[in-house]
Amino acid sequence: MLRHVEVDLQTLSQEARRSLPAVKEAAERVLGDIRRASAALAPTGGALDVYRHAAFISQLLHPFTLACNHADASKRVLTVALAAIQRFVTADLVPAAEYANIIRVLEIQVRAAWSWAGGTTTQSGGANDQLRPRDPRRHARTCRRRATRRRCG
Repeated sequence: MLRHVEVDLQTLSQEARRSLPAVKEAAERVLGDIRRASAALAPTGGALDVYRHAAFISQLLHPFTLACNHADASKRVLTVALAAIQRFVTADLVPAAEYANIIRVLEIQVRAAWSWAGGTTTQSGGANDQLRPRDPRRHARTCRRRATRRRCG
């Protein structure tokens, strides 16, 4: 698990270097913490049971949830971040306190994907926002106008 997290953090850092500098910094900070923890445990031959500590897991998850917090993040950044979050959830390593944060960033990505696909969301910004499809009549009018412009122009 440690190797996968390190590789994911390195990839996330490289992919986010220009577009998301805060994600890059968070990933590099956690990479340094992992290396220090590994170096401290290596001479003793101790197992990496530090992964069971909720604070350490939350720290490991932070760069990935931070990347998913951006609705305009690149496809590659989101792929790496969501795969890492899935790995943590599948391994049952996520502390209970982090589930709300994971659900929140997943909702952000669902809304971004929905709006990209042509749907709209309600504008209140509250927890009870509903995803609703685009009005088909309005969509048809827009398509007819675009087609007319192309023929006339």
